[in-house]
Amino acid sequence: MNSKTDIELASLGRRVIATLFDTSILIALGVITVTAVGLPIKPSDSINFSDFGWLASQAVFLVIFIIYFSTLEWLTGQTIGKKIVGIRVIGQVDHENPSFISAIARNVLRYVDYIPYLFPIIGVVLILATKKRQRLGDLVAKTYVVRSPNVADDS
Repeated sequence: MNSKTDIELASLGRRVIATLFDTSILIALGVITVTAVGLPIKPSDSINFSDFGWLASQAVFLVIFIIYFSTLEWLTGQTIGKKIVGIRVIGQVDHENPSFISAIARNVLRYVDYIPYLFPIIGVVLILATKKRQRLGDLVAKTYVVRSPNVADDS
C-alpha cells in the first residue's frame, strides 16, 4: 500500500473465489498426504467415531489446513488463492502481514465460519454485516482482507 490509509477492502466475491482456489489446493494436498500414509479418505460404511483411521485422516486434513493458511498469510499476507484474485490479509494497526499468532487465530476460527459444515454462513453473514468486511477470525485477530496494490479493477 502506498499509504496506511489508502486501503481498499476486498469484496466478498474475491474472498469466495480465493477460498475456492485454496480449498481445491487443500483437498489435493490432503488426499495425497492421507493416501501416502495409508489412511482412509472417507469413513467406513457405518460411521463409527471409534474408526481411528478416518479420525486420523481428519486430523491430518486439519493440520494441513491450519499450516497452509496460517503460514502463507503470516509470511506473505496471501495464500495462493488470495494471490490469484489479488487480495491479501493485513493487520489493522500496521497494515503489514499478520503476526504468526494473528494468522493462527484467524484460521482456527475459520472453522466457526463453516458452521453448518461446508458452507460458511457465519463467515458470509459477518463479512456482509461488519463495516470492515471482517469474519470472526478477522475480528479476533485484528486483521482485514484488502485488495493488493496494482490489481486491475475488474470487480
